[in-house]
Amino acid sequence: MNRSVKFKDLTRHKLVIAEIIYNNQNILRYMNYMTDDPLAKRTVNRQGKIVEQPDLNISFDDAHLYTRAFDENILSTSHCSLFIHLREGHLEARQSIGYITYEIDIVCPCEFQTLEGTRENRDDNIADEICGEIDGHMVTGVGDVEILDFNGGRLEKDYTYLTLFVRVKNFTVQDVKIP
Repeated sequence: MNRSVKFKDLTRHKLVIAEIIYNNQNILRYMNYMTDDPLAKRTVNRQGKIVEQPDLNISFDDAHLYTRAFDENILSTSHCSLFIHLREGHLEARQSIGYITYEIDIVCPCEFQTLEGTRENRDDNIADEICGEIDGHMVTGVGDVEILDFNGGRLEKDYTYLTLFVRVKNFTVQDVKIP
């Protein structure tokens, strides 16, 4: 029996990208330490108190990384959230490789978007870390991953977002023999 495998790796791609993000300590720090210097081991918060910021050893769920579409009901102003989900695919039958595009939504509390002192944006720094880890790399086991585009803005009054559009090569073979 011949079988198409076009959708076989959809979840695996998301999980591989999520794992790479989860294993980046800088991303975890930007997402979870709501100070103006989240990469520092020790800093002063906006209330003038000294804050210890050790490396994070937290579960995937506690890291606020989600392999599903954006969900406003789980947002919190005490940390950033990141959602990885499918956007679209181009899977032509006459080619062996197609493309699947995923969205990575970085959602940040407005109050903590700008890092005081440097005037950098927390979500931009998270995006830069993600780009360094996956853009142009063969991380999914099939082909190169490429960040194609991005979009940003404000969600209601409490949050900003930065969405990365990530293209992953994918097999589109339709004539696989299944014993």
